[in-house]
Amino acid sequence: MGQRLQDKYGALIGPFIFPRGYSFNQERDINITSIWQWLTTGKGLLSSGRGEAIYAILSDSAKMRGETFAPDIQTYLLSQTPVKPESPFGENFNFNEASLDYMRKSVEYGDGFFQLVTLNRAVGTGFLQLQDANPQSPY
Repeated sequence: MGQRLQDKYGALIGPFIFPRGYSFNQERDINITSIWQWLTTGKGLLSSGRGEAIYAILSDSAKMRGETFAPDIQTYLLSQTPVKPESPFGENFNFNEASLDYMRKSVEYGDGFFQLVTLNRAVGTGFLQLQDANPQSPY
């Protein structure tokens, strides 16, 4: 049984379109050359986690609650061009098909970046109790 589970709320904003070659594009950038460069030198495009910048903010709301020990909002700048329809990108971030179509069409003009903003300290907690130990059981 999972006790004191907390959601990490967030929003993915974008894509912001830049000239080609300025972000990661799975179809273009994963090839024999880039794989070989990473395997032999540990360098190159595939050595990046695609997180170009990360910063944290202590919000006014947290300050009013007296929670000044650590930032409560974190944001990431992600170098990621929207991908093919069969990619799990839309499912992972809960985008509907119309949004995904817009993102895919925007790639025609260049590469993409996204900004992911998350709340680091969830206020509410919950629990999860499984029916049994069988991973195939319906929830």
